[in-house]
Amino acid sequence: MLNHAAYFNERAGKLVNDGIVTRETIDFYHALFEYHLRQYERYANDPNPPELESTDLPIAKTGKNIFLHDDALRLLLPGLAPLIELVATHHPGLVFRALSESLAADPGVMRDVTGALFENDSGRLGEFALKHKTGAEEAVFVVINWLKPFLVFLRGRNRHMIPGGVTKQRCPFCGYYPAMAAIISGKDGRRYLQCALCEHRWQYRRIACAVCGSEEAKDLEYLSSETDARYRIDVCHECRGYIKTVRIESAEELDECDLAVENVLTPHLDSAALRQGFRRP
Repeated sequence: MLNHAAYFNERAGKLVNDGIVTRETIDFYHALFEYHLRQYERYANDPNPPELESTDLPIAKTGKNIFLHDDALRLLLPGLAPLIELVATHHPGLVFRALSESLAADPGVMRDVTGALFENDSGRLGEFALKHKTGAEEAVFVVINWLKPFLVFLRGRNRHMIPGGVTKQRCPFCGYYPAMAAIISGKDGRRYLQCALCEHRWQYRRIACAVCGSEEAKDLEYLSSETDARYRIDVCHECRGYIKTVRIESAEELDECDLAVENVLTPHLDSAALRQGFRRP
């Protein structure tokens, strides 16, 4: 797993000075990225991680809920309480006691919420949040950040199984949605998507919606950033979805660009897309 905190620290100061993010947001995400890395290292040092086969991929589509595997639960559960504590420390108004107790006590809850998450079922996610006395966005945030280092670990361990040449908009490893895109400028023009969960990065069609897959040019548009020419928002008028995109100069620069952090550091782009009625999963 990338050391997101190090990349984050390099960029964060300027964004605070520019008023794009607050110091409180910086402190929270610095702590969250450190949590991710600690959990990832714990998984990497475990002698008995769950085993996958190529037929298990993508995880969301095969019907095999890897999160209910005995070894997966054994690894995941100790990481839940530290995350809840971290979020509650930085956001004292949020209460996750019922959510934490339910996830820790009943594997069926894990099955239900991961299923709803991968299917992007807002109705089920809303019911889940209401039952556990929290907001839907807050519940999803906790679940995603709890699962993320585990899935990053599994993806790295099983990278040889991930099919290449994939042109679909969902992650070929875990089946979740991309969080951010990158386009290499110039003649190369390759476009990459990065998964919001396992952080897998894969090449995608240059002219296609990253949410619904539409290739209708009349429905596709991009909105340029008013503050930084490196960024743009790719939008689709068919599904009303969007994805934030960073322009880079070379494949070498792509390897140095931490898209997970770029996603966190560009909330102004999300605000611009939302104001125009676009949404992302």
